[in-house]
Amino acid sequence: MINSIANIAASAAVKSADSKEAAPGFSDILKNMVNQTNQLQSDADTASVQFANGEVNNVHDVIIATEKASMAMNLTIQVRNKLQDAYKEIMSMQV
Repeated sequence: MINSIANIAASAAVKSADSKEAAPGFSDILKNMVNQTNQLQSDADTASVQFANGEVNNVHDVIIATEKASMAMNLTIQVRNKLQDAYKEIMSMQV
């Protein structure tokens, strides 16, 4: 998850001279991060259900999927908290 966010940020910073499309905006990067987090959560839920039904015998894969989803959620929450702090700081500035 962290590597994919770094890749998204790096690709957003690089603008192709041939392309007339603008680099992805901040909201696009956030949407992508939330979608990836959602996908990891869904994968972890699926793995857990399959394990509970006896369809998967390898508990390690279930734990890894769950931890990936947990780490992605924690990262998303921390980004949200930083955005809230930045918003509060901007709103408290006097013009």
